[in-house]
Amino acid sequence: MIKILKSVLVAVAVTMAAAGMQSCGKDTDGTSSQTLEFAADCGRRDAGLALKAEEGTMAREKAILEIRATETAMRDAGYERCADSYARAAEETLFPSEEPEE
Repeated sequence: MIKILKSVLVAVAVTMAAAGMQSCGKDTDGTSSQTLEFAADCGRRDAGLALKAEEGTMAREKAILEIRATETAMRDAGYERCADSYARAAEETLFPSEEPEE
């Protein structure tokens, strides 16, 4: 549990630092495309790590739960658009042949 919390905090901190503390949340006027692309890159990276674990194993389930925890931490911190970008990219990487739900 501590390892998951650490990875969530690191992901949020990296996202915030890369964003240059720009708004990604409720005031979306200041959100840059670079910030959203960085969040998407993180989502693709984390999904890629999940795909390295064998399908149907606890390791893959853990990696997917960590993705959800990161998304939730971003939302809880008020970074809705970054969380959307992160989650969408992760989903597209994990399920490339399926259409993402809106």
